[in-house]
Amino acid sequence: MSIADENLLQIVAGNTAAILVTRIRAVLEQITLDEETEGGVVEVEVLREVTREKWHGPSNKVPLGFSRSTSRAVRIRSGMQGFNGVELTPGNLVLVALLDIPESERGQPLTSPLSPLSVAPLGAPDDPLVRGVEKALAIQPDKPEPVRLRLVREALDGTLPFLVEYGHYAAGRLGRIPRRAAVAMELELFEDESRSPRDRAMAEATLELELWREDEPEDPENRKIVEAFFRQLGTADKELRLHVVEALHAMLDPDAAPGSEEAQRSEALMKGVKIPKGPKLRAAMGAIAGDPSTSAHAPWLYRVIAKNP
Repeated sequence: MSIADENLLQIVAGNTAAILVTRIRAVLEQITLDEETEGGVVEVEVLREVTREKWHGPSNKVPLGFSRSTSRAVRIRSGMQGFNGVELTPGNLVLVALLDIPESERGQPLTSPLSPLSVAPLGAPDDPLVRGVEKALAIQPDKPEPVRLRLVREALDGTLPFLVEYGHYAAGRLGRIPRRAAVAMELELFEDESRSPRDRAMAEATLELELWREDEPEDPENRKIVEAFFRQLGTADKELRLHVVEALHAMLDPDAAPGSEEAQRSEALMKGVKIPKGPKLRAAMGAIAGDPSTSAHAPWLYRVIAKNP
């Protein structure tokens, strides 16, 4: 994730921490921790809470502990995540996730810096990232199924920062919608060449890592995934094609010994799979065989295709 700390996915999913739009008031302390890291305390004021009634601390003079690389170049190479992505200039806006203040300490000034769970820079109080987080927070498991289906579909079809990533997370790992619907949505996005390479790559990863069921070879959703991956061998996106080839290798386990449990599982899966043959597949296999990053996979792919009726 390029804009928000990856922790934000778990934070929004758990819906227990406060997520706040804040503004930097001052840097209270900034020291060198070692040759590569600096740390200190930055004071912020809370402009508004993105979550609902999760923050009972003060709205003014909230001290936050921070650490980041001393090198701006390293901060950029690291993906600008966490405080590496925050310019500590008074007036700058920051999205901050915090655990709430213990009830016994509410109403009192904060004497020790708090440890943010996640931070991200903002350009405005209604920054697209904030709007993406707000929409993601709505995808809760207690919502009726039709509502969850609509919200996940809107997330996957959207363009707001964080929201698309969270849509994949909700459809896959969190299981916020039925798996059959999740597979259908992810396959549609995966095969849509008008979508960005990044969007399609996230769909591929969700299908392979979250929605694939390794121990259920005859599962109909597994077969839909494999068929789609074979169709996408012809994608013009070389990086995506490499991921697809490697995913098919993991799914089909072509190196398994004949008669082994792994080989039998692969054979059971492929009995229900229809590989679309013709000029497009021949062109795709030619591209795979001629690409150094995928050429080693060509022989087993040819064998699997030849066996398919």
